[in-house]
Amino acid sequence: MPQQTGASLYDRIGGEPGVRRVVESFYDLVEQHPEGREAC
Repeated sequence: MPQQTGASLYDRIGGEPGVRRVVESFYDLVEQHPEGREAC
């Protein structure tokens, strides 16, 4: 397994606040599509 160098993806997207923004954006996109609305 290669050793990690540099910041993790989690850190690069801004930690917990960044993950929350990504999740909120994802759900916004899902809700815009008919197939997504059925799943929510």
